[in-house]
Amino acid sequence: GRSSRAVTGGRIEFVRAADDPKAQPSTQVIVFGAWLQTARAHDELRGSGGSLYYLSHRDVVEGSEQVRIEIRDVVSDRPMNNTAQHATVDYEVDYLAGRIILREPLSSVAPAPTLVRSSNVDGDSAYLIVDYEYLVDGDSDDGTLGARATQKLGPVRLGGTVVNEFRAGGNYTLLGGDVQIDLKKYGTIIGEYAHSYGALSSFSSSNDGGLTYADALGSSQATAGMRQGNAYKAEADLRLGPVGLRPYFRGIDQGYTDTAHAQDAGFMQWGAEADARFVGVGLRVHYDERRYQQALVYDAAGAPISSVSETRRDVGGELQRSFGIVGVRLGARSERADDTDYARSGHRTAVGARIDVRVVPERTLCAGGRGAGRRGCGDPTTSLIAQDNSL
Repeated sequence: GRSSRAVTGGRIEFVRAADDPKAQPSTQVIVFGAWLQTARAHDELRGSGGSLYYLSHRDVVEGSEQVRIEIRDVVSDRPMNNTAQHATVDYEVDYLAGRIILREPLSSVAPAPTLVRSSNVDGDSAYLIVDYEYLVDGDSDDGTLGARATQKLGPVRLGGTVVNEFRAGGNYTLLGGDVQIDLKKYGTIIGEYAHSYGALSSFSSSNDGGLTYADALGSSQATAGMRQGNAYKAEADLRLGPVGLRPYFRGIDQGYTDTAHAQDAGFMQWGAEADARFVGVGLRVHYDERRYQQALVYDAAGAPISSVSETRRDVGGELQRSFGIVGVRLGARSERADDTDYARSGHRTAVGARIDVRVVPERTLCAGGRGAGRRGCGDPTTSLIAQDNSL
């Protein structure tokens, strides 16, 4: 779970340093409290190729913004990299008008890591993520209390979080725990779990630089007082000799919210990526499966009584080998969507090949091609309820 707000209040911190001065503290406890006289917002803007982005709210509290660029995997849509941006160095803000100007343009996609693509523009997705506070009309007498504790026990680091927001419109509570296991040269394993009660608001997403916004919560949520849900994640980055393995399992319920996550459909996802190199041959394979469940109608107790579902699968692989100045790459990828609406179901399989010839160190000639076959009534790259999901 994630809880991040820029507020004015009190904070007490206890830290016990590790033996290694460059390592994280062995023990850390943080307790905080604050009055909430502003409202929070979380905006996710898909890179547009430009530098100017409009926020979903004006009258932004000066200095409250937390800006980062997030890269999401083209296959699994998981966050692969987050880069914090710094005011006046990476961007400037017009707080009154609610605008951000980046020093450098942000492309919508990063270079595609795979040979076989789903479309002509297919690569890791780039997003501008902005968390901030903004002024609201009238007086606010809300408050928040919370604590965060971490403890290192040998190769294991444990953490726990609790946050309460006391608000006139209904309270909100977030409980979470996390664990990280350091396997040294063999890699890292991490796990997280969080549960939320109540609801947060103002989760907005835009695909056109902030000219228009969509509500990430959608219109099919339970009432705020009855809303609750779980979020969980387990993943590893393992290295066993020439083999690299990155399995993952995660999910978010439709009713779960924290300051960075809100869904109009619950989902469960699992899969893995692997790469290896033997006798000069490079191998890369992946499998990803996502199962979505979107509740549409609720009873008086807040339990769903009508829903729709969808399952998406993506499997593929790639081989590459160099023969002197000649490099050869072969790849295949299959995507499938099974939807409650038959018109949105279908599958697509594609294969590709590429040959590179290095004539001189600065010049390479290349030739490639791909072919695809599709069956079914729908386009597997278009989903009824799939959306941006990150934990």
